[in-house]
Amino acid sequence: ELLDKAYKAHDQRKKAEGKKGVKAHDEVEDYIKKCIAENGGKPVEGENGVKQFAYWAMEEVKQFIFSEAYVYSEKLWVGGQADYGYIDKKDRFIIGDRKTAKEIYNTHFYQTAGYGLQFEENGAFTEDGEKLLEARKVDGYCVFQQKGDGKVKVAYRYDTELLEKLFKNTVEVFRDKQNNKY
Repeated sequence: ELLDKAYKAHDQRKKAEGKKGVKAHDEVEDYIKKCIAENGGKPVEGENGVKQFAYWAMEEVKQFIFSEAYVYSEKLWVGGQADYGYIDKKDRFIIGDRKTAKEIYNTHFYQTAGYGLQFEENGAFTEDGEKLLEARKVDGYCVFQQKGDGKVKVAYRYDTELLEKLFKNTVEVFRDKQNNKY
């Protein structure tokens, strides 16, 4: 009985945290879309839950290119939704991901590199399948992590070939698990 209560409490907390993560994600999406629509993609000051993201963006981002772009790969038979893409102050094209996890994990970069592979193959699309952007080379990946109103952590990786190879390997491991259940 005690174990059942613990499982239920854990599940309820996980769902509550997930809702907070969705809200934080939506705020960043709205902020980036505002930058694109009202300021040619150049970062502007932000308020409330997006204030720290906006502060980071004003320091690091030259121009946001997209927010919430759908990507896919026919070669790997995968698809996804990239959080945002931007040109950094060194004119590199970066794909970024907003996370509300406790830490930044290597797997966050593998996931983001998966979006990069898909973007490089086919470009980016709206939810309705309209082409947003043509395919182009991705120069790096960024993970912006913040849990609640806590301290911000941002990490970058520019070893794109390695990260993309790791994503491809992850897809192969997943397929093997699906095809060889014992």
